Amino acid sequence: MQSPTILALSDLFAGDVLLCYSGQMNEEHIEIRGYSHVAICLSSHRVLEADSGGVRVSMANNLLHSFDHIAVLRDDRLWDASRITSLENFAKDCVGKPFDMRGMRRVPERKEAHRDDVMREVEDYFAGMKKPRNMASFFCSQLIAESFIHVGIIDESAAVVLAPAITSPRTISEDRIYGQFIGYLVSHAGYKVPHEDRFRCP
Repeated sequence: MQSPTILALSDLFAGDVLLCYSGQMNEEHIEIRGYSHVAICLSSHRVLEADSGGVRVSMANNLLHSFDHIAVLRDDRLWDASRITSLENFAKDCVGKPFDMRGMRRVPERKEAHRDDVMREVEDYFAGMKKPRNMASFFCSQLIAESFIHVGIIDESAAVVLAPAITSPRTISEDRIYGQFIGYLVSHAGYKVPHEDRFRCP
């Protein structure tokens, strides 16, 4: 197996999507590993994210204090100057909005309902009956999906199918619209990315 590509924080660009991985213990003291958080770069050192404290702009290196490693997704063909400016404006509009804990917990249930109703929702959209999306509060992956809609990478019509309210970190990791994996940021020198990590075993 090839050694993973390790990036520096200075390698980051606006539009890069950061999938944050941790190995944690649950109440039964069983380790649970996985990508549980996602953010988007506004620059090489600033990121937009939504966590329990709400929507905020943070320093990219702060994520490495909370997570074991970060998988970086990028498609630099998508991020011209106008989209980067649009992303900054989206961040300004969203900072300070609360975290949507209830929405995050309902993602699995909403996915099931969406699977059953998506064709009707598409028909409703093209019939002019567009359903408003929640923009008053966000969970992390919903915020990233909405940012891609705001800057025009995901079209409003496609957003009916790629609904932010059912988007999870795993959804983002599997959908090439958010970029291709280019490498990892790691929390400390000598850290080993687990062999079973999804980007080491695509």
